[in-house]
Parts: sequence; structure tokens; C-alpha cells
Amino acid sequence: MGGGKSRLSTKTIASLQDVTYFSDQEIQEWYKAFIKEVPDGQMNIDQFLNVWKDLFFNNKKKSSIDSVELQSYGKQVFRLIDRNGDGFIDFREFLINVSIEQRGTLEQKLEHVFGLYDLDQNGYVTKPEMLEFVKMVNRAMDLAKQFPGKDPEDVAEQLANKIFWRLDRNKDGKLTMFEFISGIKSNQCLVDYFLGVNLTGPRPK
Repeated sequence: MGGGKSRLSTKTIASLQDVTYFSDQEIQEWYKAFIKEVPDGQMNIDQFLNVWKDLFFNNKKKSSIDSVELQSYGKQVFRLIDRNGDGFIDFREFLINVSIEQRGTLEQKLEHVFGLYDLDQNGYVTKPEMLEFVKMVNRAMDLAKQFPGKDPEDVAEQLANKIFWRLDRNKDGKLTMFEFISGIKSNQCLVDYFLGVNLTGPRPK
């Protein structure tokens, strides 16, 4: 989708309404905000990281995530949003992500989370991949305070192992998207854990 226009055409808005949960007015408002940050309508990885790191966990000021880790995670988020894999996020890709984050179904949101955990994009989440992101979520939510005197790394590993064992129905050492989503949906505590932190972008203000 090209950039530079101050408003979107009726046809473009209609096509965006087909893939999001936004009204025409909301789409125009999001478009103005997007073009303000990215005048040419094509957001590259560096532009994304500059914008995203200011939004990420903006209500988690005491998060112990460092800037290097945050940048690494941001690249994974960029890959998830860049649906066609061309190295840029256009407005359509951006809006679909925001729509899912703000108004998507539980299943849509969990599909997004699965995409973040599947680091090598092979269609499965392995135990090391689960551990990597459990560590980050724990730091982002500052969960270490709930376990005083315990090593945060040990807490994360125990939690990752427990979650993985619960979700891995056939015990083959890897999680399919079906196992991941159905297992989390069946347990409200897991829903709260995996969706209790802003993973991929702006929330409603």
C-alpha cells in the first residue's frame, strides 16, 4: 500500500474493514497516525524498533528487560507483523496487527503469541523456545518479586517446563499451534499469563 496520501480511498477502506474490526473513521485515524511516523508508508526494521520500543510495556516501567534483549524481541515482533516477508511493514499489515491486539478473538491473539514463540518459523514451539519467552514475560511482568530469594532463571525454567508439559498432549517434545492454543484456552491462568502483557504493539488509549 503506497504512502504519501492524507486520506485513504473508499475502496481501500472497504478492503481494510474486511480484515479488521475497525470502522472507516477509525481506519482513517490510524492511517493519519501511521503516515505521520512513516511518510512513505513503508516501515523498515529500524523505524519499527524506534517506535515500538517506546510503546512496548509502556505500563511496565520497572521491567528488568534490557535494551539489547528488547531489540532482539522487537525483531521477532517485526517478523510477525511483516506478513509478506518483504522487510517492510505497510499500513495494511500494521492495522491488522493492531486490530487483533485490540479487538481480536482469543484464538487470533493466541495465534499471534504462537508466532512469537516459534522462533525458527518451523510450525512448532520447542521447550527452549518456550523457555526463552517465559524468561522475557517474567521479567516484563516483574514476576520475580513473587518468589523472593529464588533465582529468576530457575523460576522461569520450572514454569516453562510445567507449561510445556501441560500443553504437549502427545509428549513429542514440540507444540503444534493446535496444542498451544487449545491448551491455553482451557486454562484461564494460562490465558492471563500469555495475554497479560502487550506483546506486539499499541493498546487502546
